[in-house]
Amino acid sequence: ILREFQPEVLFVSAGFDGGRGDPLGGIDLTPEGFAYMAKALLDFAPNKTLFVMEGGYNVETVAESALAVSRVILGENLPLKESESGRSFEDLKELCKPNELAKSTCNKARAVYSK
Repeated sequence: ILREFQPEVLFVSAGFDGGRGDPLGGIDLTPEGFAYMAKALLDFAPNKTLFVMEGGYNVETVAESALAVSRVILGENLPLKESESGRSFEDLKELCKPNELAKSTCNKARAVYSK
């Protein structure tokens, strides 16, 4: 679709609620997964891709995923070996689990807004 459309600019709504451990997303993407998607878009439209942060409900997941995307934007090669915090991406897969307070708040909001 992108090749056929040939956009002048790519505007990416960079929400990380699809990340592993997010209480709403349920997609289970790792920070490295976000980095690979960002790299694909940057390869398609270098100097014409704009990433704008917009969401995520697990602070650890958002922080590590945003950092992984930022590292790709700055030119770091894939695969990324470890996070800026020094944790391996394998370790992060276990670390990025839903925060119970965030999960509870999201469930309450879902109940209110699903009516």
